[in-house]
Amino acid sequence: MYKGLYTYLEEIDELKGKRFNFDYTASQPTNYSLNIPINNPNLTDDVMGNGKKQLVFYIVSVELWGEDILSNINNLDFFQKIKKKFEKNNKAGIFPDLGGNKIATKVIATTDGYIEATQTGVGRYQIQCKVEYIEKADRTNKAPLRF
Repeated sequence: MYKGLYTYLEEIDELKGKRFNFDYTASQPTNYSLNIPINNPNLTDDVMGNGKKQLVFYIVSVELWGEDILSNINNLDFFQKIKKKFEKNNKAGIFPDLGGNKIATKVIATTDGYIEATQTGVGRYQIQCKVEYIEKADRTNKAPLRF
């Protein structure tokens, strides 16, 4: 599931060809990461045992930061472009391949980009996102449903 999400994200123009990691962000600019926090994936289940689930994730960037207003604005604008790409992909039915019995139905940003931490000359920016998916129930070797 994580590999499918990572592959989906690395194909977004803003991340393509960049130093893009998984759960690792270097302390020096410029680099990006897909980070997975603690998650509660369960949203709902239907009568057939299929689950509507979610995976919360962050896209994190480490950028130059300081008194240059335009640079700081561009750092946040990067996340707005990603947010718009998610919206465009959702409309076009382009979703990550989560593998197995998981079918992605939506990828959205749940916050705008924001600066999460700073140190001298460097800022750590992030945006919280989620992928919603259906996890099909494994009906092998189960008794048929009776009404």
